[in-house]
Amino acid sequence: MIKGDKKSNVSKRIAGIAILLICLILAFIGYKLVRHYTNKDTDVEIEKVVDTRLKKYLDSYESTRDITVAVIDSGINMQDDWNDRVVSGEYNYTNDDSMTDSFSHGTILSKIIVDNTDEHVKILPIKVADSQGSVDVDCVVNGIQCAIDKHVDIINLSLNMMISDDSKKLEDEILKATDAGIKVIVSAGNNKTEVGNLSPSDMKDVYVVSSIENDNTFSYYSNYGKTVDICAYGTYDRYSGTSYAAAQVSSVFAKLLERDITDIDRVINEYSEAVGTDDEEKKKSRGMEEDILVHQCILHLLI
Repeated sequence: MIKGDKKSNVSKRIAGIAILLICLILAFIGYKLVRHYTNKDTDVEIEKVVDTRLKKYLDSYESTRDITVAVIDSGINMQDDWNDRVVSGEYNYTNDDSMTDSFSHGTILSKIIVDNTDEHVKILPIKVADSQGSVDVDCVVNGIQCAIDKHVDIINLSLNMMISDDSKKLEDEILKATDAGIKVIVSAGNNKTEVGNLSPSDMKDVYVVSSIENDNTFSYYSNYGKTVDICAYGTYDRYSGTSYAAAQVSSVFAKLLERDITDIDRVINEYSEAVGTDDEEKKKSRGMEEDILVHQCILHLLI
């Protein structure tokens, strides 16, 4: 009987340990699934890596100019406190009946810029994308011409298309804007690919923006390439993408221009640092070349 009891106790212990191990394995699997579907850590909030040198530089200048940023996108849904920050009028080049932003993309871009600038910076919303986010090249060309006619200081273009005969029309219109002294900010795109096949992010005459994460690592979804000038934080609220990184850069440019700081290329070079990935396998899987990564920089400003 004693020997039987011992065997029974050992069996119970083994069974208990097995159950405990199964519970631990299931908990680990559950944790990994949560991370997979939320695409973020559940227990650690990653803070932005911030260098305050550019902020201190900006603070040493006074605002002396009013700046207008044309957000050429899907329209705008006005917020209660935006009345003095948005240029009045309707500039709609789509078949939609109004400037209402059913797609929400343009509104988010405008919100980023308004939230991160002061009353000297105003938004000129120009609608070129319909309620589904679809864009016709001629609408964009007309939208850019409108921005030129309104003498804006900055154009935010968070859109891209494959290079074609139509894209040549778009690039020609963008060159009209840059020749007029307008700073054109373009998103690199979110296809994990080289920007060389996309317009207008293949252009050298604009500022092309890729995306980084809060820890200053290159965003897995972001396009990259030799025409990329700047990286900025691509996550805003629950949204992620190079579109929002471009709006962050438009905010910084507006802060510079309202202080009459016009040598923007110098500022970018002085207050930026190289960013890329040290993971050789990731580089190979995305077709990255080492010289491409050298061209990507971080603007040192928490905005």
